[in-house]
Amino acid sequence: MDIKDLVISLKTEDLYTFERRCKEFFYSNYEFSSIDQNNRDFIIDLLKKHRDDIVNFGGIPGYRLDNELYEIHGNLSSHGLSEMDYDNLKKVMQYFRG
Repeated sequence: MDIKDLVISLKTEDLYTFERRCKEFFYSNYEFSSIDQNNRDFIIDLLKKHRDDIVNFGGIPGYRLDNELYEIHGNLSSHGLSEMDYDNLKKVMQYFRG
């Protein structure tokens, strides 16, 4: 499974199936395998939060994604993220940019 399959899954499948596919993606993709369970859940919740944008607009509008990432980066400790976690989050989220 690659990131494109994940994008399609979020657009077309129910949230339970999408969440399962996300977990499969994180386990099978070497680049993102260092992300711990709490951070995976954080990313999945963030994607589910923006599901309507992804379905309606084909992705998260750039300004909305930038604002979200800016807010998260400003509060890394309150989200329980390190700088490396944030970089991984940013990489994943860029695939969902509209």
